[in-house]
Amino acid sequence: MKKKLYLCLLVLALLFLTPWHGAGQRTNSARQTWEYRVEEAPNYPNGSFVDPDKAQQLLNQRGAEGWELIAVAGGQPLFYFRRAK
Repeated sequence: MKKKLYLCLLVLALLFLTPWHGAGQRTNSARQTWEYRVEEAPNYPNGSFVDPDKAQQLLNQRGAEGWELIAVAGGQPLFYFRRAK
């Protein structure tokens, strides 16, 4: 039992003493710049609800173009995209 306790304490000590760097953080001083795009979510022909098939097609198309979906908002949903310049 004491061996397990000592092992846990050792692991915790190593975790706290190890320098942490944020995952994916840039090490250079240049900041990433973005371009943004906003589009209405595609609706069914009667305009009442978002058409999930057309929305999926739009999202896949924008993804293939390098756009990343970053938010969906609004009563008539808007898709907010960004991509690196």
